[in-house]
Amino acid sequence: MSADRYEQARSSADALRATVSADKAQVDSARLQLGYCYIRSPFTGRTGSLLVKQGSMIKANEDTGMMDIAQIQPIYVSFSVPEQHLPAIKEYMAQRPLRVEASPPGVTQPLEDGPSPLSTTR
Repeated sequence: MSADRYEQARSSADALRATVSADKAQVDSARLQLGYCYIRSPFTGRTGSLLVKQGSMIKANEDTGMMDIAQIQPIYVSFSVPEQHLPAIKEYMAQRPLRVEASPPGVTQPLEDGPSPLSTTR
């Protein structure tokens, strides 16, 4: 193979590599643009009220939300305990970790249970 043909083949290969690289960049750009077609929540949950309907105009960085999303897990529950029960709770916590059961009003079976944050800090 002559030097001219070698240089020509090498130049052609370099040009094709550059074309492949440019095509990869174009695919990455298309994926990025496609990502702007979707709106994703920063956490999983259940959607509630829709505050914006299909076809409505929305603006970027607007203070009003588009829908309500209720976070399901983890769920944090805050409650107070009558002071008269504190000695019994502290005595129980000294022996074993404290667990909390939560259920909505009117439901007898606990729907969720988990460790109390108090059981990790003594």
